[in-house]
Amino acid sequence: MSRVCIIGMGWLGLQLAEKLKAKGYEVLGTVSSVEKQNSLKNAFNAIEVFKLNEISLNQLWNDENIDCFILTIPPSASNQYATKMKELTFHLLDVHPKASLIYTSSSSVYGSEPRSVSEESETKPESANAKEIVAIEQHLIKNYESRSCIIRLGGLVGENRHPVKYLSGKTGLSKGKAPVNLIHAEDICRLMIHLIQNNIVSGIYNLCCQDHPPKMEYYRWVAGQLNLPKPNFDTHDNQMDKVVNSIAIKKINFDMNFKSPYNFPISNY
Repeated sequence: MSRVCIIGMGWLGLQLAEKLKAKGYEVLGTVSSVEKQNSLKNAFNAIEVFKLNEISLNQLWNDENIDCFILTIPPSASNQYATKMKELTFHLLDVHPKASLIYTSSSSVYGSEPRSVSEESETKPESANAKEIVAIEQHLIKNYESRSCIIRLGGLVGENRHPVKYLSGKTGLSKGKAPVNLIHAEDICRLMIHLIQNNIVSGIYNLCCQDHPPKMEYYRWVAGQLNLPKPNFDTHDNQMDKVVNSIAIKKINFDMNFKSPYNFPISNY
């Protein structure tokens, strides 16, 4: 594969685009504003403005030969997310019959029931967003299983982004003893590039750190490292949550750089 199109060059998509470009790939992509298009148009091969709610499929890369589409658009992008994303995937993969697709899903599809889950586990979405994501997964599996990779991501951590920022200084927080399921943006990008470079065009892959420390322990430690007010959890709250295991990546010989959230570099949060 030599030409990759990222639909949704936001926080994660832009990091991936930069890494793909550095490896010699032609990178096309979409952004949600003209301002962002102008700031990026000289950095990548082609950038278009695209909003899921204002879908205009007839002019979206129809005349280009695309090897792989990467969809990083979150459910918050549309109040008709599943419907619009189905339209988008039908269009992209029907117009480009030789292209594959990578979809960034979420570990929220497993719900919050205390259990150990892998890619073989039943999905039990609880939130409206998780239900929309499962609808897209099922659409891809039904119609494009041999050409679609689904990556179920844990909580995102990376440059200028860490959940502790939203927890810092708060009191009475719940589920302090529940495990964290986090993944660093660097490992997300590495997995996607691994899939592309090795022509892996199908499968479901969980992506969360191997270690799952309790929220109370981990977030108080990170806050201390960053000199932020430490969050306080309700010590009488014994609610637990799922543990997300990344089993399928082992079958494609992918190994995470950050096996524990304690190993994340914290200088750029």
